[in-house]
Amino acid sequence: MGSYDGLGLYWQPKRQENAKRHLLALTNFLKSPANGDEGWRLASTPDFADPFFSIRVAYHYVVRRNKSLLAHLKGRAEREVESHPYSGLFSAKPDGGRTYRFPTRYVWDLLYNGFTSGRDGEIDETAQLIAFLLFAGGSRLSELFHVWVNDLQWIDDLPLIFLHHPREGRVHHKGRNLNRVEFLESQTRIPRNKRQKRGHAGFKGLAGELDGAQLIWLPIDILQEELGKRLRHYLAVTRPRIMRLRRAKGLPDHNYLFVGSGKMFGNNTNAIGEPYTIEAFRSAWKAAIGRVSNLRDDPNLTVAKRKGTTPHGARHFYGTFLKTIGCDGEIIAECMHHKSPFSHLRYTQLMPSEINEILEGKEASPSSSDFMKRSVSEAVAAQSRRYSFH
Repeated sequence: MGSYDGLGLYWQPKRQENAKRHLLALTNFLKSPANGDEGWRLASTPDFADPFFSIRVAYHYVVRRNKSLLAHLKGRAEREVESHPYSGLFSAKPDGGRTYRFPTRYVWDLLYNGFTSGRDGEIDETAQLIAFLLFAGGSRLSELFHVWVNDLQWIDDLPLIFLHHPREGRVHHKGRNLNRVEFLESQTRIPRNKRQKRGHAGFKGLAGELDGAQLIWLPIDILQEELGKRLRHYLAVTRPRIMRLRRAKGLPDHNYLFVGSGKMFGNNTNAIGEPYTIEAFRSAWKAAIGRVSNLRDDPNLTVAKRKGTTPHGARHFYGTFLKTIGCDGEIIAECMHHKSPFSHLRYTQLMPSEINEILEGKEASPSSSDFMKRSVSEAVAAQSRRYSFH
């Protein structure tokens, strides 16, 4: 499992269902303090204010965290311990507070200028294209690292990308209907969410993941056109060029769409033609934010969750955009592929300044409710005139 047993216990592995049964039994045992279950029920209700019960709850949590069945394995205890059930009294971590989206005023500088090296003007096309997809399609970052070449399809000039479960998604190969793990095993590969460390990409799950959940682009014609141009160039020029270099080294091709160039860029390297890694992208993203900071002379522009400048901030940007153009919750949940109909609420919180701008726009003109859409279109049009493929 890749973990180090510092105590030298070396317990034999168990089947998943047996391990779950043992952990459940241990958890139920730890949930039985001297005062009995009734005391815990009372302690967890808001109208019961006995501080001694609260202290017991806190102690119970510490014991469970430190005396977990897997606590002897370094680096696993925090991941394996069940979350504390009495979160109303004590919490293992803060609830995260407000969510933050990527600041609109920096989006287009990031997409068009951020991934260009100042030294030689070289563009990290793979990282740039993934950034375009994050903003235009609102996906989670990790989902894009499971996309295969045949997950990209076209209707006329409009690109379509479908997200599949990395293990259970279906594949039709030589007349056979396989799941993806079966196909990957035939190529001596394993799904990326099962890889350790390098090349790993998580997968949280999304609605429609088995048949393919289509990324829904923001309704901005010029942004879709720009995305289409870049995807065609990547598919027809960039990826084949990299894979020719890979084959020259005697290495086989594979199904993943995004591949590493093997060059140093953004303080990271990829083996030539290997599936592009999240680590490489994060490094390129951080370097891109730094370039935009220099371009805009804004030293406060750094990668930080509370500033909305992480890659996930693009997903919040996407959800906020849909809300500002009048999409209801059901549509937003569909576009963001949430399994829960309530998950979108966290992604669409407006900042006070945004609310004021919307209200001022409505007061100024009945047609100004689409101000964000117009401003985005104008920004993309201006940037696309400065830089585009021919």
